[in-house]
Amino acid sequence: MRGPTAGMFHVEHEFRRFIEESGLAAMVDDRKLEKYSAFTALVVEASTRFNLTGHKTPGDVFVDLVIGSIAPLARLNVPRRTFVDIGTGAGVPGIPLAIQYPDWTGTLIDSNAKKAAFVRDVIQQLELPNLTAICGRVEEIAHDRAHRGRYDWVLSRAFNALYVTLELGAALAGPQGRCYVYSRETVGSLPQEILAHAHALGLVPSTSDDYEHVLGCSDGLLFRKAARTPDRYPRRYTIIKRDAQRIG
Repeated sequence: MRGPTAGMFHVEHEFRRFIEESGLAAMVDDRKLEKYSAFTALVVEASTRFNLTGHKTPGDVFVDLVIGSIAPLARLNVPRRTFVDIGTGAGVPGIPLAIQYPDWTGTLIDSNAKKAAFVRDVIQQLELPNLTAICGRVEEIAHDRAHRGRYDWVLSRAFNALYVTLELGAALAGPQGRCYVYSRETVGSLPQEILAHAHALGLVPSTSDDYEHVLGCSDGLLFRKAARTPDRYPRRYTIIKRDAQRIG
């Protein structure tokens, strides 16, 4: 990483305020803040060249993409873990989480070549050896033995409809692994068709105890891998998308 400039010090001071307001001050040291700030700058710069994210200002990127990625998982009560971030886009939540948890090992997947190339560049510039970026389609990668059933956590943020996300991600989760979807929904609000589909994929909604003792908060949608995902899943994307649209 390049050394910080005077302008970066000013920006990091503002970002530190955002961190404090979010209640994460005790969990983010100066080294992590420096990397979060550098990531934010790279996202803003790349967004001027291609459609990376809708956020244009450093403050918006930092609050939504950085804090928004780490806040729900900042109090995880788990040992060292492996994770996969499906549909990572600008590298969220995977890059902020890899900075927050340097002992985690993560794989970031996106089918868009420009976005995957950006993520690889960020990994190199920020010196994040615990991350790997893959350009490819999740529904194909999930049938690869190198990835199927290999991850403790499957993560997705603003990637697709929940029906689609669960089918694409379920096969990647290992035994007793967890799928976490950043969402404002609650399990109780989900249509029965979604819950039935999750069950067919080998997933069950996590209990309130899981949220409390594993996640440390009640945000998002958390599923536990309770059974092996049948070999036919995930299906072709067009088929999954068609079925998802029937639910609405």
